[in-house]
Amino acid sequence: MKEVLQFISEGGAVERFHSRPGIKPNTDAQHSHGVALLCSLLVPTDEQGRPTVSAALLLAALTHDLAEQLASDVSAPAKRLLGIRQQLHDLEQSELCKYGLDYEKYLTAEEAVILSLADCFDGLLYCCRELALGNRNVLLIWRKFCSYVDVLTGDVSLDTALLANQMYESIKLIYQEVRNEAGPSFDVFK
Repeated sequence: MKEVLQFISEGGAVERFHSRPGIKPNTDAQHSHGVALLCSLLVPTDEQGRPTVSAALLLAALTHDLAEQLASDVSAPAKRLLGIRQQLHDLEQSELCKYGLDYEKYLTAEEAVILSLADCFDGLLYCCRELALGNRNVLLIWRKFCSYVDVLTGDVSLDTALLANQMYESIKLIYQEVRNEAGPSFDVFK
């Protein structure tokens, strides 16, 4: 148990975007929190309006990047250029298995795409937060996440596609707000 707890704690502290100059890193724990909540919004609701998100999807969202502590958060472009995407994925999944935290294997094909979409959407929202602070260095990353979403939305059911499109359009509205002179309009402290 001690090793599992340390693995979880240290995996959550891995920094994302560390290889991009001028972009404030966020941790895998911060990112995974957002991904899990976005997953819950990307599934249909039941008759009572409760999300039908599975425990496996939520757990996969919370643990999907924990094993990055082995090789860091290698950027998607670097993985593609080096041809190591599958090898890194397999290594990370093996490490998650070792600690009993491999929930991805329980996902349906639809849930796997939902997880990927939520991963991208959390990245887009992070870009919005950075843009709101005046950091234009995230614009390149914004465009990359958008290109990933455009590919992923073709691989889901109609219900999920509609929810994903609604979320994507809402994120684009947030993006437009943070880019205009007036800035964001959302205020939780109304």
